[in-house]
Amino acid sequence: MPVQRSNPALDLAYANTSGPVAYLDETFQAPGTKEAAFYVFTAVLVERDEMQGLRDKLQELAGGTFWHTTDELLTGDGWKKALAMLEYLGQGPELCVLAHECQVDEDDTDVEKARRACLRGLLAALSAGGPTWGRTDLVVFEERTPRNRANFDRKHVSDLRREQKIHRAMQVQMVSPKHEHLLWLPDVVSSAFRKSITRRGDEQLLEPIRSRMCFVEPLP
Repeated sequence: MPVQRSNPALDLAYANTSGPVAYLDETFQAPGTKEAAFYVFTAVLVERDEMQGLRDKLQELAGGTFWHTTDELLTGDGWKKALAMLEYLGQGPELCVLAHECQVDEDDTDVEKARRACLRGLLAALSAGGPTWGRTDLVVFEERTPRNRANFDRKHVSDLRREQKIHRAMQVQMVSPKHEHLLWLPDVVSSAFRKSITRRGDEQLLEPIRSRMCFVEPLP
């Protein structure tokens, strides 16, 4: 089966850090629709010795090397694949840490303020460690386009360092999911949590990982 493409910066970060890696993704509903606005940032913490086995199993369940949960959930077969991924995740030791902003300002039409609060809260919690997880030294999430949006995220990380809310050794890598298929994990978890909100309590997808979920507060 084809493997994910290499990313030299990410490979170096793996070599220069230790401990579990946090993989991040998000989901949101912007203000201005009939639905309640929200933002959710999800981290899935993966131990080093679990990484390759998870990659292999995710590709097996996806039936290939490309996955986008939002698109997959539009089909019955894709829904079954997503559920199988979540069931597999729920059987392992991985923790899912979520920052949920449910009070999005009406003027935050691009949800950048809500994104900032969730990302800051999540990174600060991962840096400090929590009741069931230790300090995280490496965080990986998808680099946004266009470039100015990716630069917003880099500024948020820089601000956290300046404010000493994340430790100096914490590395944050922004990459494409084609370079790291473990980014599929927070994607499918975020989508499962989204369904529990937008489908008013439909928690079929969320149920397999409920016991693995922890919540942290967004930071202003």
